[in-house]
Amino acid sequence: MKIEVNEKGSREFYREVVNVTSQYQKLIKKPEGKINDNFRLLKGYILLCAIVLVIITAMGIAWGMDGLTTAAIVLLVAAIAMSGVLLYRLMRMCDSLMNDPRSSVFTIDEKGIDFSKPEAEQIRIAWDHVAFVRVFDHSVCFVSKGVPGLVLALEKRWQSEVLAYIRDNHIAVTVIGG
Repeated sequence: MKIEVNEKGSREFYREVVNVTSQYQKLIKKPEGKINDNFRLLKGYILLCAIVLVIITAMGIAWGMDGLTTAAIVLLVAAIAMSGVLLYRLMRMCDSLMNDPRSSVFTIDEKGIDFSKPEAEQIRIAWDHVAFVRVFDHSVCFVSKGVPGLVLALEKRWQSEVLAYIRDNHIAVTVIGG
């Protein structure tokens, strides 16, 4: 089975792929587990830390700065900075996936999954190195157990064809959410 992807996916698709990839270890431990929206969580965390920073700074100005207040301010600034860097990296990863102009070709056969881009990388995962296939809200993901962090994803519109191929060809892989 060959799937040629010539058009860009939705932003939601790419955000989900980045979330799945960034939570690879969590999914390997609990494949059916819920994935978090790290983009939303990090924005909320930054906002919460900023609010607490303003409150502590105001208290320090009103009642006088002591060592504990100064340490809390420094730690909050560090937490905001680290969260901001992580959010920036996730957003850059999402943007780089979205802005790649090349088409993709997924070949699914009885030996495994092959992902390639013209004049670029080619990745092949044998079925015995696929931990599981999971259907999410916007994607169908093939999660590798052989290469940590490797996730191959298709938009959910390909779900019926992919799952039918796996079922009809008696591929020995766990399918979750299908």
